[in-house]
Amino acid sequence: MIIKIAGEIGWNVNTEDVTAKLDEATGDVTMLVDSTGGDVFVGAAIHQAFKGYNRGKVTAVVQGLAASAASYIVLAADEVHIFDNSTYMIHEARVSVFAGTAKELNSKAAAVAGINELYIDAYTKKTGMKREDVAILMDAETYFFGDSILDNGFADKIIEDGIAANVGKTLVDARNRVTACKNNCKARPVDAVPDVARNEPNEFADEVNKIMESLK
Repeated sequence: MIIKIAGEIGWNVNTEDVTAKLDEATGDVTMLVDSTGGDVFVGAAIHQAFKGYNRGKVTAVVQGLAASAASYIVLAADEVHIFDNSTYMIHEARVSVFAGTAKELNSKAAAVAGINELYIDAYTKKTGMKREDVAILMDAETYFFGDSILDNGFADKIIEDGIAANVGKTLVDARNRVTACKNNCKARPVDAVPDVARNEPNEFADEVNKIMESLK
């Protein structure tokens, strides 16, 4: 089965649709990814849904861009394949603006910090880099292209399609798409991010709660 992760996470792609498709699958699954990222909580839940799939192999194929939350989702796959003009971007977890009391805002901030730690864990495990080095790359909002995605350990195989990436143009295009995604998030209703850590009893929620407790 092929499952597409295309567009903004949380709006064009949601947990319910991905879970429904995985429930229908009976063998190997190919995750086709071209996404700017989006809602970090939904991205983490989708990652966990793919991670929990046990009826076949999951292969992620980055067709274009895997940025932000999408870069975390692909790491749930057993193998990550890229093209020689694919783009991969990592940065610190972020969400749209919240409204609420100081206590509520502190709770949300702790949850986002927890998500950030999950991202670092996944990137470190995949690449073999040191946690502190991954954290620096995330803080800098780092883009990788083609061979450099593979060389840095974020992918397992490169698919040569004969179109080498123009790094300068690709960087501009990728940044424009990511910026548009961020602006869309800011324009949406305040506090639209679901409280996954509180409401969904799954491994992802357990991990976030553990991290939130450690931050108190």
